[in-house]
Amino acid sequence: MKLTLPVKKTVDGPAPSDKTFTFTLAGENSDTPMPASDTVTITGSGEANFGEITYTAIGTYKYTLTETDGGETGYTYDTTSREIVVTVTDDDGNLKATYTVDGATVEKIEFTNTYEPNPVKLTLPVKKLLDVTPAVNTIFTFTLAGEDSDTPMPASDTVTIEGAGEASFGEITYTAIGTYKYTLKENDDGETGYTYDTTPREIVVTVTDDDGNLKVTYTVDGATVEKIEFTNKYEATGKTQFEGTKELNGRGLKADEFTFELYDGEGNLIESVQNDADGKFVFSELEYLLNETQNDVGTYTYTVKEKKESLTGVTYDETEYTITVTVTDNGDGTLNVDVSGAEAIKFTNTYKPPHDDTPGTGDNSQIKLWSAMTLASAAGLSCMAWLAFRKKKREEQ
Repeated sequence: MKLTLPVKKTVDGPAPSDKTFTFTLAGENSDTPMPASDTVTITGSGEANFGEITYTAIGTYKYTLTETDGGETGYTYDTTSREIVVTVTDDDGNLKATYTVDGATVEKIEFTNTYEPNPVKLTLPVKKLLDVTPAVNTIFTFTLAGEDSDTPMPASDTVTIEGAGEASFGEITYTAIGTYKYTLKENDDGETGYTYDTTPREIVVTVTDDDGNLKVTYTVDGATVEKIEFTNKYEATGKTQFEGTKELNGRGLKADEFTFELYDGEGNLIESVQNDADGKFVFSELEYLLNETQNDVGTYTYTVKEKKESLTGVTYDETEYTITVTVTDNGDGTLNVDVSGAEAIKFTNTYKPPHDDTPGTGDNSQIKLWSAMTLASAAGLSCMAWLAFRKKKREEQ
């Protein structure tokens, strides 16, 4: 009579299929019939049989079947021994064998192992970049969303970064192999001066099994990166304007009669303007900008002076006004423009009529004076002529 003992291996969990498990059969004593080999192996989940055991006599034969703890990472082995009792009887001259396992009749002797690889943790790093550095830091907020409710998540789905810098979401724990998808977005909080990078980043996390230890990698928009970057743009603007007054002593002031010039700190002419009929003159606005391509933060010097021209009878005011402008960033999309030296720009010219002895047409006072002088001169000449005539007469007598 021959008997084979069937063994069935079951592995609970996402175990690799290439792991081999070993089972050992031991008889109660040296007289206990045994198969040719007392061990059998099974790769992965599956079945195997010990070789045939030949029985030549009726009786009860006892065996112990155990699984060897192979120490593979991630596995919990079923190391409980199975007690097998084989009963051999005589059935009309033919031996008949039956067996029980731990007192129960079974078709196969089953062992169940549990596979649970060591979990792996991942932190997703976020990096905030700014094209320029504002004077005041703003807090930026980022939100992580899983593909569905089964997607592992960190303790908090938001993280904040103050200004340009880096931060990481809390640890995400993965306990099973697979592919996990996330969407990472920056919140547009509407801070003045900023253009937010609101393009969602698609993150794919891949978890694999490395001999019982889970291994994790991730891509962002299909590319492997060290940090998930968001770049915001910042722009701030500011303006100022200079103006002054013109005064003319000696006669009335005319519009556009005098010219005033604005120079930069290197002596370059920026603009020329003329006065209005009330004596006011205004230069165009000066604009300052801070962005990726232009940085006007700093201190500037300007000069305002009157252009000396050649109006007859006018004495020009040669005063030069020096103006200092300091530009700083407020951190809120505006530039602070502080101006000194432009508070009271005033030019005063004097008009004096040119000297002329010839009376002009229509000037009665000058005509009268001229006529009187002419008559006086004529009278003087006549008197001198008469005196000369009388002297001559006396001498003849």
